[in-house]
Amino acid sequence: MEGFLLTVNWLFDNGMNFMPHFLVILLLGLAIALRINSTSWMIGLAAGLGIAWGALAVSSLNHAQAQQPSANARLIKTLTFNLYDQNPKHEKAIDYIWEVDADVVCLQEALGEWRTAVSTLLRLYPHALESAKGGTILMSKRPLKILDVNLAAATPHTIAVTVQGMKRPVDVMCLHLTRPESPSKLALRNQEMGHLVREIFKSKNPVILLGNFNASTRSPAMFRFMQQAGVLTAGPGFPPANSWPGGFPLLGLRIDHVAFSPPLRLIRSEVGPNLGSNHRPVNAELALPREPLANDG
Repeated sequence: MEGFLLTVNWLFDNGMNFMPHFLVILLLGLAIALRINSTSWMIGLAAGLGIAWGALAVSSLNHAQAQQPSANARLIKTLTFNLYDQNPKHEKAIDYIWEVDADVVCLQEALGEWRTAVSTLLRLYPHALESAKGGTILMSKRPLKILDVNLAAATPHTIAVTVQGMKRPVDVMCLHLTRPESPSKLALRNQEMGHLVREIFKSKNPVILLGNFNASTRSPAMFRFMQQAGVLTAGPGFPPANSWPGGFPLLGLRIDHVAFSPPLRLIRSEVGPNLGSNHRPVNAELALPREPLANDG
């Protein structure tokens, strides 16, 4: 019975990721039903459209809207990119990272020949750490302090640090969560999300999460995680700016995210070009308001 429930949950969670695709199919079906004047099909498809639209509306509760930065706010540029270890276009990807010139960069699948390619970025990012299991690399222009070594054991493709050297420190988590390709791996990914929530609860600083979550904001587990962690992310927009698969963004999903907690605010977010990976890079600029003084009214 437990295995059956895990399978149902796996199908439901992955299916919810593709709700916009189902919405398009339902719209086409409704158009055909109207054409052939089938009342029963029209009623059923209209009900399905209502459910799909409602699910999309609920998932948008975790989407941040771009704002203008407040006066004296500190701007933080971020970038996450799953390089894909079989991607041969090293130079093209590295040039893009240089061009974006983010303050903090989270790279995933930086394995094999990518290690040599990524090492050229150390001139721009002298502070770099790699996850316990390897392949996930966090690079920063400012000094880093590791937050919790125990988190690395629970989520081996995650790096949690405090970015120092600013008037107001920020905690950054660079991650690559487990791909939910089976019921057991979905459960493992959800456990990793739980560990992240507990780490965020412990943080006394604003938090930025960068990486491949292997879930869109329409995933029930992702929605629950963001609600519990109190974080927001940029939505895919319309037409959707998806990050996976890299070659077919309109048909894909936004599973690579820059998420953040208040008082951080989203200034802009952008999905980058196809750089040979099966993912596209995502970069976002956030604003961190100055910390209020004790005598501020």
